[in-house]
Amino acid sequence: MTFQPSSLVLPFTTPSATDKARTGGKGASLAISTIAGLPVPQGFVVTADAYRTFAAGLSPIDLLEDATIEMTEEWAARRRQEITGHALPRQISEAIAKEVAKFPSVTRFAVRSSGTMEDLAEAAFAGQHDTYLGLSGPDAIIDGVLRCFASLWTGRAVAYRARHGFAQSDAAMAVVVQIMVDAEAAGVAFTVDPVGGRMDRVLIEAAWGLGETVVSGESETDQFIIDKNSSSLVGSRIGHKPHALRLARNGTDKIETGADADRPSLTPDQITQITKLALGIEARTGFPQDIEWAIADGKVYLLQARPVTSIPERWTRDESAERFPNPVTPLTWDMVEVGFHDALSHSFEIMGLPPFDGKWFAVFDGYVYGNQNAVETYMGRPPMLPKSLDELRMAIPTIRAKFAWVLDLPGQWMLDLDSYLLSIGALSARNLASEPLEQVWRHVAAVNDLGRKYFRSNIAISITQSLLNKALHYGVTLVLGHEKAPTILDDLLGCVETKTATINREIKYLSDLAKRDEQLRRWFLNRRSGEAISLDHAPPAFGRAFRKFLTDHGHRELDFDPYRSNWLDSPEKVFDTIGLALRAEGDEDPKEREMSSRRRAREAEETLMANLPEDLRFFFHELIRLALTYTSLDDLEHYQTSRLTIPMRAGLREIGQRMRGYGVVQDEMDVFFAKMETLARACTTPLIDCLTALRDEIAAKKTAYLKACASDPAWNLGEVDAVVNEGGLKGIPGSPGVAVGPVRIVRSTDDFASFPTGAILVARTTNPAWTPLFHAAKGVIVESGGPLSHGAVTAREMRIPAVMAVRSVLVKLRDGDVVRVDGRNGTVEILQSAT
Repeated sequence: MTFQPSSLVLPFTTPSATDKARTGGKGASLAISTIAGLPVPQGFVVTADAYRTFAAGLSPIDLLEDATIEMTEEWAARRRQEITGHALPRQISEAIAKEVAKFPSVTRFAVRSSGTMEDLAEAAFAGQHDTYLGLSGPDAIIDGVLRCFASLWTGRAVAYRARHGFAQSDAAMAVVVQIMVDAEAAGVAFTVDPVGGRMDRVLIEAAWGLGETVVSGESETDQFIIDKNSSSLVGSRIGHKPHALRLARNGTDKIETGADADRPSLTPDQITQITKLALGIEARTGFPQDIEWAIADGKVYLLQARPVTSIPERWTRDESAERFPNPVTPLTWDMVEVGFHDALSHSFEIMGLPPFDGKWFAVFDGYVYGNQNAVETYMGRPPMLPKSLDELRMAIPTIRAKFAWVLDLPGQWMLDLDSYLLSIGALSARNLASEPLEQVWRHVAAVNDLGRKYFRSNIAISITQSLLNKALHYGVTLVLGHEKAPTILDDLLGCVETKTATINREIKYLSDLAKRDEQLRRWFLNRRSGEAISLDHAPPAFGRAFRKFLTDHGHRELDFDPYRSNWLDSPEKVFDTIGLALRAEGDEDPKEREMSSRRRAREAEETLMANLPEDLRFFFHELIRLALTYTSLDDLEHYQTSRLTIPMRAGLREIGQRMRGYGVVQDEMDVFFAKMETLARACTTPLIDCLTALRDEIAAKKTAYLKACASDPAWNLGEVDAVVNEGGLKGIPGSPGVAVGPVRIVRSTDDFASFPTGAILVARTTNPAWTPLFHAAKGVIVESGGPLSHGAVTAREMRIPAVMAVRSVLVKLRDGDVVRVDGRNGTVEILQSAT
């Protein structure tokens, strides 16, 4: 491929230099900062196109896929030697010389590699940060460029690409060439405190001279900690700095600092300037920043800015309690954790968000906690917030360009769903009883791998649903004001076609069939939780409908962890929901409720459109459509994900039966208490030592799991939850309205059958399988979740009040307490304590 000379070398001021695929992470960041008017020393980028033009003249890449470490190192060394001994094509060297000639001949430059993959999580491997300082003249700069090109082919870089599935032939390198300022002091600044774990702090590290001494960590530095809210210095440590790196005629010199060694390298005013610069970039990008800066002749310069991808950990249940309300078994978490973080990286890439290098979720004492700092950084970012309709009108082209992927994702996801469902069918049809143990384990691994691949885009769907709802809420408020907006928004989003709604209609149909037979109706109303009935003794119409229901929806899980049974394995749970529907006989007919919701949605949209200028109506119509689409997709994704439970439980049940025969377990499902690596070893090498290790591990892990099940986890890891304030609790508004009634705590589906009509439902979390409870409940209080969680959405559909995210509510309330639930204000008032 031949590239135009204009694409080979790009000044920072060129808009196309902001394209990371062309100029790499460093180059794109410097171009963006330059165009934004920040104080960036001038320079240019030798682009990835230039590298590809140069690489076309090199030997073919003939490294074998199964090459050993030694073979890879030897091949990479030959490749680097070939690159540094190969002349740049004339059009590239002339383009570099032309840019260098724009500056005085004495100008010295820094030449830095700018890899096109370097800002991927974990991708900052060796060779991506090669830097050559103090170079002067085109010949020296061209030599530096070649050495940066060569750094793409260190043995570690080659091995990294092979390990992560990047084709070696796709590897490319851009190179930043930037004027060096003769820094009196330099360093880095983080708009979070990565050491103290504080998101409300700025951390500055500084030293005399050039910043390489700070970045390399070769000697002590000065450290300054600034509070973001007050801009005041809240901590400092002055290091011993006996040397400084300064520019010299041919590169750099290390000089002694003498009396300045123990003096602060920054004045209070300079600390303030650096803080303002860093926070300004954070505000513009919406993400915490890691910047490199330098001070020369009293002026602060920006040398580099990039998102902080390692977010300090602060573990809470805020993000995890709804999806993971109960302890999780070791095997399930081993399978889920890798797939989840893979999906997180993939989804962030789809959405154009910075990569995340760390743990989003982790397990402590059996319970899943979320890194709340990471959640707030990525999920707490508001969408674009124009202050008026005129600003919105001007921003629409930018919104369409920035969020084009929102239109594409649903169609692509549906294509992936087709392939996933075909694979689920094939895996579910396998007869595992006749297969060797190792093949059964491979079946389990195949189910896990299928789930990982299917789930890759699902996090993007959930995040996008939240962003669209926030954007629509903001837009409706902008048009109609704070008074009218909540009601209009509830009506706009109150009629979404979902799988959960389909299941609820079918449950209602089953309850209607049961109602027609007096004996069956009485059995449902009087049965104990967990009690089953032989379908052979039920009316034929009910039996046929129930069997079809289980065939269609038996994969519906009762808990995230497949260790716990689904409807297919525990059909008595479906009987519980049918009984709930029967006891709610006076409830509004679902079809009438649906028609009423449709009318309100139509009227709400008409009200909104009547208050909009003609040229903005289509934009809002599309925003509503997309919000509804993603709400439906989010529900469908959950429904289809749970199909994995059928082939997964089948495989692990078969393994458990074999292990019971070996004397490893008594209950076949106890294999869920093994670590994945231990179970895999026992299945592929069922020797006595492996089986003994598996038995001991399962026993210990099961004991820990049962202990966790008997405890209530602290909401914030390492903190003791506060005692309830006298008389009331505070949460997040979930569904408007006020209700007074007695509390009934529901900890699991085992409590469904005994739930009394007219009670206030109190739960750690809810999921679609809990929906029938809402027909019987007068109000809802949930320990987790928010306005878009299942409990809040379902409560709004049922038009009953709900308060979400009431911490430790299962401890603070007891069955029989009489409470007042205010869903509009998110409060719960205790009117009378149970005796």
